[in-house]
Amino acid sequence: MDKKERENFYRNTILIVDFTKCAFVELLELHLTGKHLSFEEFLNQNQHDLYHLCYNKARCCQCIRGNTLLQNRVLSPEQLEVLFEKSGTKLPCHNHGRNAEFCCSKAKFEISTNILDVTLARCLLINFCADVFWYSCLTFSGITLEDFLNMNKHDIYHLTIGQNSFCCQCPPGYVIPLNPQFTLNHLTSLFSATQSKCVSCSSHTTCVSRICELTAIKRISTGDLDQYVADVLLQKNCAVRKAIDILIGKRNTTYGHASETKISDEDYNKCRSETEPALLLLAAVCQKEEETKQKLHDLQQRPLDENAKAVLDSMQTKIDSLGQSQTVNTQMILKEIKGQQPEGSRKGYYRDWNFLILAALKVHTEAGTFVETCAVSAAMTFLKKFGIVVITGPPGSGKSRIAMELLHQFSNQEKSYQVLQLPDISEWQDVIELNEDCIVLCDDILGRINCDLDENIHSKLIDMIITYVTNGHVKVIMTLRERVKRIRNCLFTRRRSLLCECIIDLSSESFQMNDEEKRECLVNYFHRYGIEETCDTHQENYSEISQHFSGTVFFHTSTVRAIIQAERCLALDFPQTCVLFTSNRKFLKQGELFFKHANEMLCQDILDIKRKGETDIDSLIDFTTLTFIAINGCSIDKGDINIQDINEVSSSIFSQRKIITRYNVIESVERLNGTFLRETSNKIYTFQHRAILESVLMSCHYIIKETNLIKAMDFDFIIEMTRPDDFIEEDGRVIFKISSENYSYLAKELLNRLTDMYLGDPYLFTKLVCESPIVLYTGKQIIKHLCVLFRKKRLFEYFRNKSFYLVQFSSREIKNAFDLTVAILIYCNNDCKVLEYLQGAIMKNLSSKSVENCKTTLIIAFFTLCKTLDYQKLFLILEIFKLNSIELNGRQEVIDGCVAISKEVSSLEFFCDIVADDNLFDVNCFVTCLLIDDFSLEKLHVLLSKFDRHSFSIPLWIGTVCMSKRSEYVRELLLWFDVNFSDVQSALSEACVNENLELVYFFITKTPEYNILDMEAILHETCEFSSLEFLVQLLQKLDTHTLLNITPMLIWACKSDNIELIHVLIENMNHNMFDLNTVMEWACENRNDELVIYLLEKIEHNFSI
Repeated sequence: MDKKERENFYRNTILIVDFTKCAFVELLELHLTGKHLSFEEFLNQNQHDLYHLCYNKARCCQCIRGNTLLQNRVLSPEQLEVLFEKSGTKLPCHNHGRNAEFCCSKAKFEISTNILDVTLARCLLINFCADVFWYSCLTFSGITLEDFLNMNKHDIYHLTIGQNSFCCQCPPGYVIPLNPQFTLNHLTSLFSATQSKCVSCSSHTTCVSRICELTAIKRISTGDLDQYVADVLLQKNCAVRKAIDILIGKRNTTYGHASETKISDEDYNKCRSETEPALLLLAAVCQKEEETKQKLHDLQQRPLDENAKAVLDSMQTKIDSLGQSQTVNTQMILKEIKGQQPEGSRKGYYRDWNFLILAALKVHTEAGTFVETCAVSAAMTFLKKFGIVVITGPPGSGKSRIAMELLHQFSNQEKSYQVLQLPDISEWQDVIELNEDCIVLCDDILGRINCDLDENIHSKLIDMIITYVTNGHVKVIMTLRERVKRIRNCLFTRRRSLLCECIIDLSSESFQMNDEEKRECLVNYFHRYGIEETCDTHQENYSEISQHFSGTVFFHTSTVRAIIQAERCLALDFPQTCVLFTSNRKFLKQGELFFKHANEMLCQDILDIKRKGETDIDSLIDFTTLTFIAINGCSIDKGDINIQDINEVSSSIFSQRKIITRYNVIESVERLNGTFLRETSNKIYTFQHRAILESVLMSCHYIIKETNLIKAMDFDFIIEMTRPDDFIEEDGRVIFKISSENYSYLAKELLNRLTDMYLGDPYLFTKLVCESPIVLYTGKQIIKHLCVLFRKKRLFEYFRNKSFYLVQFSSREIKNAFDLTVAILIYCNNDCKVLEYLQGAIMKNLSSKSVENCKTTLIIAFFTLCKTLDYQKLFLILEIFKLNSIELNGRQEVIDGCVAISKEVSSLEFFCDIVADDNLFDVNCFVTCLLIDDFSLEKLHVLLSKFDRHSFSIPLWIGTVCMSKRSEYVRELLLWFDVNFSDVQSALSEACVNENLELVYFFITKTPEYNILDMEAILHETCEFSSLEFLVQLLQKLDTHTLLNITPMLIWACKSDNIELIHVLIENMNHNMFDLNTVMEWACENRNDELVIYLLEKIEHNFSI
């Protein structure tokens, strides 16, 4: 029995130590992935709070007024030592006068989550990873915070002070919490009394319970929660948080405080029944459920010796880790001792770490994603000519990548030069020698955004570096953030003019990436992350994939082109945007919208400013300034600042009262200029990119009045990024939810965009609106507001005497034809409720002052829908036609419609099937199509077979086809119709006038009663309207078929004094075709001496005069 119980102990140890640690680490990794952070960045980001989890008795140099310290210590110095460098480079904000251990220490280089144990992992999760818990409660569960609060309303209610008696919703056996956590103010920040009391409470007048009246505040989000309230909600109501507590509790009782190394079967099974569901819940959130199930199964099925070996291996690893830690500590102590000697210990430190920059260079070259632009060649020229180059530019523009490429190229060309990286230029003199052949990379020389500039110190450092460059062999590559350009301008002037000559500014037009370079950059990252470009539109699948899709993602060439041509955003430039987009599949589904509009990272940057504004005055002013600009025309004039309005905006956002002055705003604009703002003209500033405006609007949601935010939105943002308030958000997609109460205002703003931007293209406007998610998801709600406002404001008058195009209808220009309600019918989806509403709205328009405009647009819609083969909408319009006696007669829009649908045989057949049995349509409207080059015999057959023969105007059709010079069409019509003499006579005359010799010959040879044709009249018309060349060809054709008397034609030529025609007839025609004596007599009687002499000289004939 002891053996079995000992086995239970070992299995339980693996279960609650190794498996629990693994689950905690995976949850932490999920948080890091969602924040796009490495573990090292995560630790540096939270360094200050982590420091005070250990040192909670005194303030550090990062503390600001108002910071409160914890009462109890959570971490030990030994645990901090696992995460942070005890000595070495500190964060830029460090006050070097302080000697406290770990104060402003940086996280260990490339630290991994593998070093964490269960206790440390739990500490990080509970204190710094609230977002992953909210993800498990909301996004993972497919609900909103509003849903979450309503689901847990009962428990939250009884956690409130004063609500310690049973309520109308308490189930039997419910235990009311003994220690309330919330005040009534907390409760009212979550719920509002919008419902009526239940029947039970209403019947008891003494009942003080209000729970049945409460419902969660509409559209509440996690950003609206007080930090304390959010912590309690997660602690009490988050299943994942409870699962962590269960696992920690079991570890403490069965392992941490175990009195012996054995566990009974009963205790072991009980422990399993509690821990395994908790582990599986964490695994499900991390998408590791199947893998965890298999591990749990293997733990129970595998032989003990393997499990025991795993435990031993784990213990050995921990022992080795401790040994390495001791070795590192020893080395650090030795370095401190060596520091007391007059040797360059810092120099040795950086030389020893030289392999890191070489490794980074190898990674850079092997990644295969770098695109060499003109900035690289220009920078290399500066480096060789001046010995130094400074690369500056907006975030994500590739400053560090270009610097690495310069290092790579220079080190390949100059083999004798040693490559060094110096993170802190204040250590320059301790590390670099004047006459040494080395190239030094100083990346991000002035640190983070809010670095403090001491001009005396930094100026001396810059001077020293320039001295080394100009008087020694040292080469220097510096990178500098765009946000500290004003600091650069302060430092790189006067005697430091050398730096001004060798600056590569990636935000300037000279060094911006062109479209070819952008394409290469994007495609390189495509290849790295298993994404392909395709020319097949059917193969494109990016919009359909899930976050965990493992197959190949395809983007069509047109989508790639749209991404490349998207407007540049200096807040997050194209190269870094490509990295973020391709490396995380949850972003791929957004396609070009990720580059056009606000994305998750940009919104996070803006929200970070807002959060810092709660404690940092500069951040408060910056966020207030951005918000003010967003809701006041998207620009600000430094010479005309409305301080009162700015302070009102500030007080509506932030709880703390801070009086903002004009000087504060000017300083803020200067801080934000270059990244979030840009100067358009003297003292006028606006947003760098519309994505920044959108991010600000997102961050102000539920704070600033929603109608003010809608007014500030541009049209593209409304149709692409807005959603209804009940829409369930997708992970990674940034959207703006609009409440239903503001749909009318949204419709009003959309119509403002129509009259301001789309007067010349209203059909495109309607198409974009109907295809927008906000309209698709709301059915007829927004459509109804649009139609009512369009009619009420008589906006149809804007389109009188105006011309525009409807691509789906035809390539012809459409005049005076736009009715929004009918246009919506063309493009909306076939939702029964929407169509029913539109039918009624159109009937109203047909009885209003816009009746003619509505009729014309209806006819256009009818032909357009025939092209799209939409039966449902077509029969709806036919019904409207019949009820209002609208006929498809010879109106210009009907003729244009016939031309449009005749382009495709399928559309033509579809149209004919619908209208052939009705008396609404005149088939003769199609006759114009005979003159179109691509109107084939097949299409003519469709018309002839679908419509009754008596509905065709035969002379019109035969006359028109003669004009088209298509003999085969004439043959088809002659075979199809019963053609009479007058029709043939008219058609033959038309053929002669149009010089269609083949057609003329066809008529003469194929008409049985040829002798009844008035050929003299036809020839007379030919002489008058056709060329002499055609006349000769015609007469020669006729000469071979029958003998004609062309004497009248010759005499007509004489009378008309058409000498050229006379010569042509006499010299080219058989003289037997005319009476020469009659011609001579006419010439003599009319004393036409020239004709007499010509006849005598040219013709051998015995004239009988």
